[in-house]
Amino acid sequence: MPGRLKRLFGMLVMVSFVLLYIVIAMDVGNVIVMTKSTTVQMIYFAIAGLAWVPVAGLIVWLTYRRPRTPR
Repeated sequence: MPGRLKRLFGMLVMVSFVLLYIVIAMDVGNVIVMTKSTTVQMIYFAIAGLAWVPVAGLIVWLTYRRPRTPR
């Protein structure tokens, strides 16, 4: 796959993932966590706010890595 097409596909996958993740994290926070104490809410939203970063990093790594050359 050409590099530009691969980066375009990776960008579309990442934007779709982040939007879906935001909706799911907000719904879980709204339904489950809002009935808990303020400390639990802060911990949840701190973890949920950073949990998408490793997945986004993996997508970027896969998008920008060079293909293996056949032997």
